[in-house]
Amino acid sequence: MSKMVMKSETLDFLAEKPRVAGSRRNEEIAGFLLDKYSSLGYDVSVDEHRFMGWKLLEEPQFSFLKPKRKKAATTQMVWSGSTEGKFRGKLVSSGVQLTFEAYPFRKYSIVDEDGKEQGYVLTRPDMVWLQSLTNAMDNMPCCLIDTKSCRQIERWQKQGKEIEAEFSIKTKYMPNTVLRNVIATKKGRAKKEIVVCAHYDSVPDSPGANDNASGTLVLLKLAEVLSKEDFRHTIRLVSFDAEEWNKQGAYMYVEKRRQKVSENKARLGTKTARYLKKQTELDKIKAVVNIDTVGAGKTIYNICSKKYAGLVKASAKESGMNVEVRSGYNAPQFDGWAFHVEGVPVIHFGVYPYKYFHTPEDTKEKVNLKLIDDVAGLIEKIVDSLDKD
Repeated sequence: MSKMVMKSETLDFLAEKPRVAGSRRNEEIAGFLLDKYSSLGYDVSVDEHRFMGWKLLEEPQFSFLKPKRKKAATTQMVWSGSTEGKFRGKLVSSGVQLTFEAYPFRKYSIVDEDGKEQGYVLTRPDMVWLQSLTNAMDNMPCCLIDTKSCRQIERWQKQGKEIEAEFSIKTKYMPNTVLRNVIATKKGRAKKEIVVCAHYDSVPDSPGANDNASGTLVLLKLAEVLSKEDFRHTIRLVSFDAEEWNKQGAYMYVEKRRQKVSENKARLGTKTARYLKKQTELDKIKAVVNIDTVGAGKTIYNICSKKYAGLVKASAKESGMNVEVRSGYNAPQFDGWAFHVEGVPVIHFGVYPYKYFHTPEDTKEKVNLKLIDDVAGLIEKIVDSLDKD
């Protein structure tokens, strides 16, 4: 059986249905990844963490009542609270809401006769896709409405018309839901390590073939290739859960690695001991290479800490690949951000454009297996260069 067929079968399995963080499905995926890495000779472990889970029980319903009756198409918002049946009120502008810490959406509150906020909707005039709130404990009922509705609100506001709306949603909070990060390690001789990672979860209602079964396929391909090579540095491959829940898998991995390095300080001088006291396991990481949504699109892009921008450009040129390198990781997006804020250099890869992002249409037919091979080959070269640097 050819490697391409093997990858196609793995994609079929991963993208068969949604992989929601904390679900039984993701527990199954974690076991699958664990077996794959183990069969290649890696030291493997599953790192479990608890987080605030959430489930949609009834789809959000949103309708304009004034100045004209009109139903809006809705998309769920992770961690929305519930309404008690339907409620209606005046729609008023409430500024901008950031989701995933990075994406700005127009926010409109629904207020009652006393001016008290009962819930809100988020929208944009260009694109609306399933989002996660930054704060899991903000349990105000909310949802997203479509781009046409956003432009309609804008027109009514310019005309000075009062807008009333009706809204309902039913959800369930699930405290102590378990996410699972799968970690595969190949020990090296040097003290530093290179982390290569990709998240394996998807948003609810999406099979997530490109986002991010594609990144998981690249990681599995790299695991196979790198297992046969000799490295000075430790290679650590990490499959993150809960990226779609505001990167919680990555944040919890980083938090755990912030623990102090255990050393026998009795043998050390005072100055050295004082230095090691401030040191954490994060200081061992030479660089993090993150892979997210690389299976479809025309342009491979790279968001890179300035330290390694030259290395990425040289590797791309040597591979004969056109890569859009954006030097400076300055936006709180993707799992790499959890490392960046701790001062760890990050090299992030993605491919754009892709219009099925966070939708039920993100299916396996959209994924280009040759593109996945190309990205895997480029990252292999970058890992080799990092190991020699």
